[in-house]
Parts: sequence; structure tokens; C-alpha cells
Amino acid sequence: MREATAAGFRDAVARPFTGAIHVESAEEYVAFVARSAPPIVALRTKMGASWPAIEQRVLASVRRHVPGPTDLTAEAIFTTGVR
Repeated sequence: MREATAAGFRDAVARPFTGAIHVESAEEYVAFVARSAPPIVALRTKMGASWPAIEQRVLASVRRHVPGPTDLTAEAIFTTGVR
């Protein structure tokens, strides 16, 4: 809210938003993130030929938390205001 006001917005309101994605497997989740999360896409590009080995280590870690089909949720806070 402070940032919105400092940027010249008034009547700023923050609202929580929960989103979910269903994944069938750790592999599906890692593939989704590798192609759609900008920081991971940039890392994948930067790592070039090293990426497959890194992806396998990431996948091994994700498998411990996503052993099978599941719904993954995350919360974001959306702030709106009038300029």
C-alpha cells in the first residue's frame, strides 16, 4: 500500500488472491516452471548445455514434495488504486 501511495495512486486496496495448478507429476511441474517462470527461463538460457544436469537435480528435489498428482496453491496480494 505504501508503495502504491508513493507512486501517486489513491484509494489503494490490497486483496489476497489464491491460485492453484493441478499437476500429475513432479516432471510436469518442473517442465511447467522451466518454460513459464521468467527467472527459471533466464537461468535455463544462461546455463545452456549445463541445464539438463541441473534440471535432474531440481527434479529429484521436487519429487520429494510432489510424489504424484496434486494441487499446488500459492497466494498473491493484488493491489489496485486510482491515479
